[in-house]
This record gives sequence, structure tokens and C-alpha cells, in this order.
Amino acid sequence: MSGFAAYSEEFFTLKTSSGAVQFFEDPITITYGSDFPYVVLWSEEGQDFVCVEPWIAKNDALNSKEELRMIKPKESLNTTISISI
Repeated sequence: MSGFAAYSEEFFTLKTSSGAVQFFEDPITITYGSDFPYVVLWSEEGQDFVCVEPWIAKNDALNSKEELRMIKPKESLNTTISISI
């Protein structure tokens, strides 16, 4: 799959800056805030679904400390995610 980095057969991460991902001919559009530089696609073997998750950091960011966004005590992060069918 072009543009995707495979972590396993059924787990893909897309690094994006567009703020929206569209799937299928009858579009399912996910729009998300700029705080989400990654979109993770995953499924379970033999199941008829795909899960789409906007992520703020890669799955190992707590260990690697790369691109890890930290929110200080008493601060907040406000962002949006919208799914249109």
C-alpha cells in the first residue's frame, strides 16, 4: 500500500497533514484536528471491519519519546474528530 508503513499484516499507520481521510466510493470521511498527525488503520483477521483511529503520536512514543505531546497538569488540549457517512 503506497503511503502506508506496515507494522503487521493488519496494522497500518498513515502520516498525514490533510486533516481528512476518505474511504470507499460512497464516502466515509473522517475529519480531525491538526493535533493528529497520524491515522492508524487496523482490523482483526477474519473480521469484516476496519478501525480508523486518529493518533497524536506513534504507538511506541511513550518509550521512544519521539513526537510525544505532553500536556502539563491543569492544561488541556481541545481538538475535534468528525465522521461523515
